[in-house]
Amino acid sequence: MEKSCTSRSRVAPTTDMPRPVLNFVDEIAFLLGHRDANVTRAVYVRELADTRRRSMRRSRMLAEYADLLKQ
Repeated sequence: MEKSCTSRSRVAPTTDMPRPVLNFVDEIAFLLGHRDANVTRAVYVRELADTRRRSMRRSRMLAEYADLLKQ
């Protein structure tokens, strides 16, 4: 059985377990409007990878241009 949660015709995740036992990522995926938890995981994995790359790029630039910044 499906329960409608909003007027935008999204369908809440359903299960035989009580609502608090639902998988956390599935709940977040639903709240964000993602198709399923795999989409949510992919989005966050990409964001974390982008953040790591930006941090590494900043470190390299700081090392390369540190002398110019000191003047």
